[in-house]
Amino acid sequence: MIYLAVLLLIAVFIGVQDRIFRQAGLRSVHYRCYPGKEELFEGETLDLIEEVSNQRRLPLPWLKSELVVSPSLSFAQSTSVTTDRLKLVKGVFVLHGWQSVRRSWHVTCDHFGRPGVYKALLLSSDLLGFVTLSDAVMIDRFITVLPRPLLQADFPFQYQSLYGDMAVRRRYVPDPFWPNGIKAYEGRESLRDIHWYATALSGQMMVSQYADSSQQSVTIVLNLEQHTLLDWFSHNDTDFSLAVRLAATFLDQNLAAGGLPVQLAVNGRLQKSAPIYRPKRGASPNPGSGRAGLLTPVWSGKDNRSKQAEADYILSRSGQGQEHVRDLLRILACLDTEASLPLPQFMEALAPQLVATDVILLSPYLDEQAAAVCRRWHSQGQHIRLALLALPQPEAQDKLQTWIDQGVIELLPLYQLSRQMAEDKAAAAKATAAEGGTAR
Repeated sequence: MIYLAVLLLIAVFIGVQDRIFRQAGLRSVHYRCYPGKEELFEGETLDLIEEVSNQRRLPLPWLKSELVVSPSLSFAQSTSVTTDRLKLVKGVFVLHGWQSVRRSWHVTCDHFGRPGVYKALLLSSDLLGFVTLSDAVMIDRFITVLPRPLLQADFPFQYQSLYGDMAVRRRYVPDPFWPNGIKAYEGRESLRDIHWYATALSGQMMVSQYADSSQQSVTIVLNLEQHTLLDWFSHNDTDFSLAVRLAATFLDQNLAAGGLPVQLAVNGRLQKSAPIYRPKRGASPNPGSGRAGLLTPVWSGKDNRSKQAEADYILSRSGQGQEHVRDLLRILACLDTEASLPLPQFMEALAPQLVATDVILLSPYLDEQAAAVCRRWHSQGQHIRLALLALPQPEAQDKLQTWIDQGVIELLPLYQLSRQMAEDKAAAAKATAAEGGTAR
């Protein structure tokens, strides 16, 4: 009789706990995941924080979480499975009644871009393992990983050779369209330059001062297009990564040269998750509007804007300083890998808006049509430097030398550096695969 009563109590306990867990499920479990930083450079580490709380008396014997993240995020001391597009990171919690648990992952961002933490798959069971509980929590948190410029020791050109002194013609009378601060009235300024608000605040006569608009400025033109059909088929993320890192290096060299006004032009588009300001469709593109670094999408054709889903190329505002360069690095981090325009068409569309004195063209090739645009820019007094990212074909070397001899372009041969960087990356990937691959 006693054994029968014990068996009855066990059956009642199993039935009650089974019903409770089936009805409640994981509704009382609150899960949250967020990164400790929203922006950092590639190679740096951040904390990815998971917070789980059990809002009921009944404990959870175990709670398994599988984070679905980008493969460029490396988790220290974790068990993960990696595919071409996703990485699954597994973790286990033990929750008592009314308990909260907080766990911090140390995550290294291996590659620039917009890696994300997409969702978490939660899996648990009842006290006896008879009922399986599962739920999916959408996270959709993205991190901006900026491309890291090359070290000065690894870059073959000094900033003096890229942004040397340039003699420009200046006016004796300042340009009234370029305000450059406020100064005290000295008696020779025009009365129309009096800054009345500053005068009222300071108690003395103050006037606006202006800067000369004739100064050296730089436009970095990044070409994402491959030259031939064979190059297009062989194009991979390595080529794109090298081009973006070299563009970031040129921006860093610009800061080392004293922070010349610089703008960025790319024949590409942004990723959909890019947190960069884009004007509404139908607004006229104006690369001079907005603060430094805000994005201005540009359409190459005036009559087909309504037929296009996105802008044809990217043109940033010209500016200077560390914050402006960081804005340009954000644009580079959010670029899509595909080119939106062929190089000659891109340069033709860019020509009416190009006002810089120096142009650095990062491209794997330069054909006759693009060289004709460079010749026109050169005739307008602009200094063109071609940062060649790929070794030219033998039949194109003679033409390239002719353009150099004519003074149309100045060659910066970066194809040897690009090849070395590609070999180093391939060797590092091979070493990683030898240590155990991406599945650990």
